[in-house]
Amino acid sequence: MLGTAAVSLIAIGILGLILLNAKESLVDQNIADRWSEKNDFAHNTLYFSTRAKVDKKQIEHLESEVIKGFEKMSVMVSFDSEDGVPANLLDCYAAFDTLTLSSDIRKETTFDAIGVGGDFFRFHPLQMDNGCYFDDDNIMSDYVILDEEAAWALFGSMDVSGMKVHMGDKDLYVAGVYKRGQSDVENLAYGNTDPKVFVNYSTMAENNKDVNITVYELLAPNPIPHAAYRVLNDIKIFDTDTYKILENSNRFSYVHYFDLLKEKKAREMRTDDIGFPYWENVARYKEGKMMRVAHAQWIIAGILTIMVLINVIWFLVDHKPTKKDFEKVVDSVREKRRKKRYEEQRQKLIEEEFGPEPEVEEFPPRKPAEEGNEPAEDEFIEEKPAEIRADDMPSEDSIVASTEAQLKAAESAEADNRETEDSVDLRLKEIKTEDSSNEE
Repeated sequence: MLGTAAVSLIAIGILGLILLNAKESLVDQNIADRWSEKNDFAHNTLYFSTRAKVDKKQIEHLESEVIKGFEKMSVMVSFDSEDGVPANLLDCYAAFDTLTLSSDIRKETTFDAIGVGGDFFRFHPLQMDNGCYFDDDNIMSDYVILDEEAAWALFGSMDVSGMKVHMGDKDLYVAGVYKRGQSDVENLAYGNTDPKVFVNYSTMAENNKDVNITVYELLAPNPIPHAAYRVLNDIKIFDTDTYKILENSNRFSYVHYFDLLKEKKAREMRTDDIGFPYWENVARYKEGKMMRVAHAQWIIAGILTIMVLINVIWFLVDHKPTKKDFEKVVDSVREKRRKKRYEEQRQKLIEEEFGPEPEVEEFPPRKPAEEGNEPAEDEFIEEKPAEIRADDMPSEDSIVASTEAQLKAAESAEADNRETEDSVDLRLKEIKTEDSSNEE
């Protein structure tokens, strides 16, 4: 039984480490942890259907509604630093389309494109091979980030940062080249044979006026659990059947795993027209896998609990303890606690009567004197006793009188101590009597 219990505890610990590592392995899902170590921020995502026809103006409207929602909760927030209110909101959005690009040395090629805005690359940091990101702070919106496949297709090389590509009559400049994920799941979600490029959303909207934003992500203060989620959920500027809210910060928790268990059928049989980007599909695969790990952990914990209950029942049946046996155990525990408490009270009362015990000063050990060296001033120097002459010796009568005086003084001090200790014991007896009456 003990061996099985030990193995079960080890298994529960290993599964717990796997669950803990799941979120850390998905950088797209842990911006709240990267932003604040106090666990007081939350990451939430809105996924829109194309029927919602969300554009940049509606995103700006959504941002203003978010600020109003937090103000109703008496939480001061801002997307940009203002007087007295530091920037404590981050958001980003994305749209998906295709772009036809060419270079001076390669003909036109059509790529899957992601038009991004806001602080997208803070939410979704890419592993850059060379170059850097772009964001909305750039004066010009004519940057593009290529993956390795797209860079090879346009230039036949990877080191192409700063080079120019053509989108019809518009020129774009390569900000950098990034490496795609290499796992089977990432390749499946990403589309291994489909090169992808990132451009500014305004560039994509310029190329195709009918393109719609389908992803909006928000990092916001979360003073109480699910506060940021409720702010987004209370905003009524979109039809309820055209969007879905996901609380990313909570998706790798036991509560979410339990909810997934209840919604397993609905999760596997999608009936809406809301699509997910590749990073969300990777995260959904991962959380489904971790859901099974969490369920295995619960099963092992349940088995361990049953074993403990069986051992308790076996003990009760085998030893057949009576009510008096339990009362003895309880009384024994109470008596130990009572003795400890009374000893502390006794020590406290004695210190009140006599004061704290004086600290005894310890002299440092004497250093051996080296030949030819004088001892230092702070060294302990043993003084030789002075020679006593016979004329200075006290008489026998004076020695007897002095001894009797010392004995009387000691007896008097001992009597005083006994009186004080008796008063302390008397006060402790009163405390005991009060405790007994309270227990009764």
